[in-house]
Amino acid sequence: MILLPARIVAFCAVLATLLVFYIYTVPAESMTYYLRMGVDPWGRVALGVIELSAAVLLLLPRLFIYGAFLSSATMLTGIINGFRLSSLNHAFENTNSSLLLLSALIALSAAFYILLQFGRSLFASRDTHMC
Repeated sequence: MILLPARIVAFCAVLATLLVFYIYTVPAESMTYYLRMGVDPWGRVALGVIELSAAVLLLLPRLFIYGAFLSSATMLTGIINGFRLSSLNHAFENTNSSLLLLSALIALSAAFYILLQFGRSLFASRDTHMC
């Protein structure tokens, strides 16, 4: 299994952002973010499906690279939107928001690591075949 520890870390972090913070607790600031963007009921569901798909893809041996792309895109978008919207009302004073940000940063770092290592192994194998 290629990059299994990084894939497990990314899987746990993506699942933590999905399950703990959006499905079970549904913080008021999360609902406020989606209301400000104008996508409250369906936006949260669509993002939840995308994050769950990314988490499942991270565990599948042949499809983990797609999970890394999806999770890095969703986490980066979430971090950027979180900072952009929180600058309006200082929403990151809440502990749940700080944990959500930390979980998103861990997932983003692990996904970028997976993408970097996969790219290196892809180019390394291509260089050995060319000689």
